[in-house]
Amino acid sequence: MTEAGGLGKYIMEKNDVLRRIEQGEWPSGPALQYWITKNPVALCETLAKKRTNRELIEHPEFTSFFLTILTHSQQNELLEESKIWCEDAFHVTGKPILHILIGLFLEKLDMYHEALEHYDAAEKMGENLAVEFTIANKLKTSPKDAISTAYTYMNYTDDKSIHAAYEILSSRVDIKARNDAYQLIKDRATKGSRLALEKLETSTAIPELLFSLTKGYSVSDSGTLDHLISMLENLDHGIRHIREIHHTCQNKTQGLAHYGSSTLPAKLLTAQSKPTAAEQRILNIVACETANTDLEQQFFDLAKSINSKPGTQDKLRRYHSSKMNDPSEGRRLLNFHDIHYHSPTDDGENEALEAAKHCSIKLNELFDKHYNDISSKGHKKEAHSAQIHQHPSMYITCFSAQHEGNDNLNLWRFYGQEATGCSIGFTLYPDPIDRESKHNDAALWRGTGLRNIDFNGQPKRPPIFKVIYDDKTIMEVLSTLNEHLLNVLAAMEKTLEEAQEVQKESIRTEIETCIVELFLEIIYLYKDKQYSTEEEWRSLQLRYLDDPAVKMDEAGFLYDETEPFLLRQPDAHIIIGPNHPEPKQLLWELRYRLQQHELTDVKVSVSDIAYHPVKSGSRH
Repeated sequence: MTEAGGLGKYIMEKNDVLRRIEQGEWPSGPALQYWITKNPVALCETLAKKRTNRELIEHPEFTSFFLTILTHSQQNELLEESKIWCEDAFHVTGKPILHILIGLFLEKLDMYHEALEHYDAAEKMGENLAVEFTIANKLKTSPKDAISTAYTYMNYTDDKSIHAAYEILSSRVDIKARNDAYQLIKDRATKGSRLALEKLETSTAIPELLFSLTKGYSVSDSGTLDHLISMLENLDHGIRHIREIHHTCQNKTQGLAHYGSSTLPAKLLTAQSKPTAAEQRILNIVACETANTDLEQQFFDLAKSINSKPGTQDKLRRYHSSKMNDPSEGRRLLNFHDIHYHSPTDDGENEALEAAKHCSIKLNELFDKHYNDISSKGHKKEAHSAQIHQHPSMYITCFSAQHEGNDNLNLWRFYGQEATGCSIGFTLYPDPIDRESKHNDAALWRGTGLRNIDFNGQPKRPPIFKVIYDDKTIMEVLSTLNEHLLNVLAAMEKTLEEAQEVQKESIRTEIETCIVELFLEIIYLYKDKQYSTEEEWRSLQLRYLDDPAVKMDEAGFLYDETEPFLLRQPDAHIIIGPNHPEPKQLLWELRYRLQQHELTDVKVSVSDIAYHPVKSGSRH
């Protein structure tokens, strides 16, 4: 156990990795990561024996397996063997996305020119995402050539221009190129491009600030502006690093459950009608054509929404943060300076505590000034009420940790309609790629990137983050981010010195608003200790009020929806609440619905908690 670094029972199963490959099934998870780093030779030898196995090539976990190797291995022999596997897989399946995977293995083997050839092949086969990897490759070896290539693609009218623009936008190249890229994506999003909208969703507030400062204001020293943007990007990286380290499923699996009404599973399993003959003809055309203009792309997207067979809605609603039951939702970091924290045990902890309190005080001031959603003064701040629409709001759906043999009565009572509802559970596995690995290829996480590509018909899962409650971790987080925040504020003051007097206040507002929007990435991942028994995990999405994905329910609450994913996750199961009036009837109804939708792997059961609701007048 100690050798495995705390991976527990998952490392005890490491011997299963080679056995499963021998039996024609790809393993995944922590045990695989252990073997990649501890015994790559045995793994490589096993892979070499099974290279012609078509069952393995077409297995749904094929890509995840090799992405895990790509991330965690530094052994050239294993990387080379994996590259050959992907080449064989391409010859069998013909999937152009495999050219990108081959290219990434080549880059890790320092064969950048050869990698470019594969990205080019993928692009010629219609995989527009390859453009991002082409430019990312050139940025590593020749930034000037990368910018030139990007501008060539940005003159195109199809999605290649958006992919090229986003790769430039995500890099640290010169300001003009990034501004041009941002303008292109914004223009295409305005015209209705779904890809452009997705790219804007995945970008931070920094490109908008950069565009605004260079186009709308006069800052005499461009070097000062460069330094400000660099400090903001360091802050952004620090925030994302904390989110990955403290809030993601790291080296173990995690059972999660979402509690709701008894009608929730039936809503997820709502069948869609079959297409008419005319609709089917449209589907046949779309399947064989490629969109060349924004208008054609909109038509194709609409046509592809026609489902040719009964399917599942399988989406969860993320509600506006105002609907959450914690009255101080989003303020845990902002209020830290007011809490009573135990006396520091040493000088180092005392220094960290002071830094954390300083960061908390400054964040509290910024959010009170620029973000009404969680202002400490509530919505009585009339001075800033006109600005509400300018800032995004957080939309949240919640899960609770589900431990083996632990069916949580309190959660049933609070969120399962007094235990008459249902819970839907699944297993959350670590991401196949570690974003923060020092060996990670940045291109893997550009935009939708490889993470959201549907390689083998597998459902996309929205990112799900762990909520933290304890003071010590919160102190460490704030203390870590305090230095980044101080650097940004110092760079802001230097920028203001270079600005015209009449523009200084507007520039300050722009920069402070950017800081607020960067911190929105994590502030909803901390809650009061009183809620710690819920062991909450969250799917989060920032959206502006005019985003077409924002909807309103029958009661007037705002929400958006996740991608369809829930019932197709590993180990998906439904549990009927212990107080449901007709559990057997519902059990067979759900089994029938699951059968109709070809979801026979989803288990349905009734909670075994002995529960009787308290009647009026009874003793509590």
